Amino acid sequence: MIEYIDGVVTTTSEESIEMAKRLAREEGIFCGISSGCNVVAAIKLAKKYPNVKKIVTMINDNGQRYFSTPLCGVGKEFEVEEREHPLDKDQLELLKKHPLIIIE
Repeated sequence: MIEYIDGVVTTTSEESIEMAKRLAREEGIFCGISSGCNVVAAIKLAKKYPNVKKIVTMINDNGQRYFSTPLCGVGKEFEVEEREHPLDKDQLELLKKHPLIIIE
């Protein structure tokens, strides 16, 4: 529910995949693409707010289900377009009450 969040950090699929690869290579953490996304977002947040002492994120999955994806070097069979995720009227009203910080 949108009323429980303070902000949104945007990332791309490429950033998320590259971070998941980096976590495996540099830290020995074999995680999935969404976990790479979480870490990218935490790093962006740290850069935006350098005075924040602690930032916590989750690595929720492992990389086993990604063996046939770009995460493990397998090319895409089809192109997935980046797309907008429009908000409905109720969500827009909630945003007016609870403004979000958006970090890109």
